[in-house]
Amino acid sequence: MSGAARGMRFRALGPLEIAEGGEDRTPSAPKLRSLLALLLLQRGQVVPTTTIVDELWGEAPPRRALPTIQTYVSTLRKTLGPDLLHTRQGGYLLTADGADCDLREFDRLAGEGRRYLDQGDAAAASRALSEALLLWRGEPFANVPAGEILAAHATRLQEERLEVVRLRLAADLSLGRHHRLVSELKELLCAHPLHEGFQGQLMTALHRCGRRLEALEIFQRFRETLVAELGLEPSAELQALQRRLLAADEEETSAPPPAHLPPDIADFTGRREQTSAIERWLTAPSATATRLVSILGMVGIGKTTLAVHAAHRLKSRFPDGQLLADLRGSGPDPADPGEVLARLLQSLGTPADRIPRDLVERRDLFRTRTASSALLLILDDAAGPAQVTPLLPGGDRCGVIVTSRASWVAAGRTLLLEPPPAAECVELLKGIAGRDRVAAEPAAARDIARACGGLPLAIRVAGTRLAYNPRLPLRRLAERLEDPRQCLDELRVGDIDLRRDLAAVYRDLPPEDEAVLRAAGRMPAGRFTAGSLAAVLGADRRHVELSLARLTECHLLSSGWNEAFQGPTYALPELLRVHACRPADPGPAGAPAPAGRRLGRPAPRSPWAPTPVPARPRPP
Repeated sequence: MSGAARGMRFRALGPLEIAEGGEDRTPSAPKLRSLLALLLLQRGQVVPTTTIVDELWGEAPPRRALPTIQTYVSTLRKTLGPDLLHTRQGGYLLTADGADCDLREFDRLAGEGRRYLDQGDAAAASRALSEALLLWRGEPFANVPAGEILAAHATRLQEERLEVVRLRLAADLSLGRHHRLVSELKELLCAHPLHEGFQGQLMTALHRCGRRLEALEIFQRFRETLVAELGLEPSAELQALQRRLLAADEEETSAPPPAHLPPDIADFTGRREQTSAIERWLTAPSATATRLVSILGMVGIGKTTLAVHAAHRLKSRFPDGQLLADLRGSGPDPADPGEVLARLLQSLGTPADRIPRDLVERRDLFRTRTASSALLLILDDAAGPAQVTPLLPGGDRCGVIVTSRASWVAAGRTLLLEPPPAAECVELLKGIAGRDRVAAEPAAARDIARACGGLPLAIRVAGTRLAYNPRLPLRRLAERLEDPRQCLDELRVGDIDLRRDLAAVYRDLPPEDEAVLRAAGRMPAGRFTAGSLAAVLGADRRHVELSLARLTECHLLSSGWNEAFQGPTYALPELLRVHACRPADPGPAGAPAPAGRRLGRPAPRSPWAPTPVPARPRPP
């Protein structure tokens, strides 16, 4: 490859331009530009002298046509350099393999786009085809006098460009970009009114925008034009598209909006203030933003139950549907946002073959589909902002409820759940175990609620145990729950296992934070300070304070303020205290370390090791 070739730039998709090192070398003589254009179009091939004569002079060549062509070639060699233009028997050869040539680049990118489309990668196809079209600056060889040969080549190039446009539009349609394509397609049809491919794509884009009647009118007007001007009917493919739109009209008109909420809990108790706040926030007028509420709190506090209960009360305010996505953020395998978006799009009626592969494209399509909708979405058990942000709908009439154990998941209103008052806990127990039965042993019912730490999930398990054992006295269950050696064994029913859930909380913590949490379980009942806990651990107070801050953010500790020494105090929820008094659970043998978040930010390995502690003595 010559140095001249590497530095030369040829532009033909618009006015002919030749440049080298920033210097314009485009010939000024019209015949020289015509000869160069002909050689460039057939670069790498010998162009016969007879072809050059036909292009430059047509049917009336001059008597000295061949010497004149030799003069033109000699002049071009001075412009291009000696290594690009070669004399061959019967003609001339332009070698531009190492040059920057927009014709060759257009062919390369168009070929890539076609291959990506064949492979089903619409996003990559759209990028490649869009890059190919950006190479065009106007009519090919716009400043070149064109004979029959160059005119035919220019027409071919224009047809190739239109085909690349059609393919790029097809890729964008499959990516859900129909809203932005309608105007572009209408402009294209003004210039090419008989292009059936563009007619079909405009009908498809309008249909997906919810403008089916307009799409069918486009078909009718096009048919009338064909019949009047050419005496022809639209192609079988376009007629089949019309039939599909008519059929889709009947199907989609009767399709109900998605309603994916699980059943509300019949014995839902309390949380009136929180429920009212969620309803108020999600129905308040919003100029531009999606209305969002985050419900945060520790395991078992009732986040999902409250979200579903509030969503049922709000269904009539979100008539375009209610969706729920389990993000599994507190488990070892958090849901991938792209996979969640695919399921949400399918729930909204998007066929699987029209869902993009790329996360950003799916996010944009979901926001487009929800831009004008009144949709309610629950994102349950979120890991954090990176998981939530791509899943937010695009309309200001939409509402979102996020539940999470994290300290923060998304911009919007935040509701931190605390254990409900003792009276609400007892009321919940009555709704599950039976009102008369609980009323007969009020003291035992209060003890059960206290032993459960006020956690609604734990109380629900205890109430279910009582309902399954109608002869079990409440006092007997209260005694078992008050015994740290039996408490967590009693809080299992069906697929609910509080011990398993609490063990997962500990396993998800960095070693330093786990050690602090277990040490907190050995502190005397009530509140403690960072200094007193550091003394128990024999550790640096600053390290302990950082761990306590992280644990508080994750709702594993509650914090307060002590006016006496002007410092924060901390308390450990009762069931976490019970679990802290158990030896560390190593998990299944050979199990991999948990992936993801999960509950704390990464921390350095603990300078102290967690040690097993004995169970608390049974209270008198």
